[in-house]
Amino acid sequence: PDLFAFEILDGHLYLHIDLGSGHLKVRASKRRVDNGTWHDVSLRRVDRNGRVTVNGETIDFNTP
Repeated sequence: PDLFAFEILDGHLYLHIDLGSGHLKVRASKRRVDNGTWHDVSLRRVDRNGRVTVNGETIDFNTP
């Protein structure tokens, strides 16, 4: 089964993805998200290309 998961590690948001061909870990936030406030997060994937946006800052990624 496919896996999409978010985690907060050392104050930053990380995205974990496994679509069956290998695990990918992406640091999704440029700034810390452990400051006690709400954050806007979106994830978009088309085929093997993806984009995660945290508070308006976008990171593009490609899955294996």
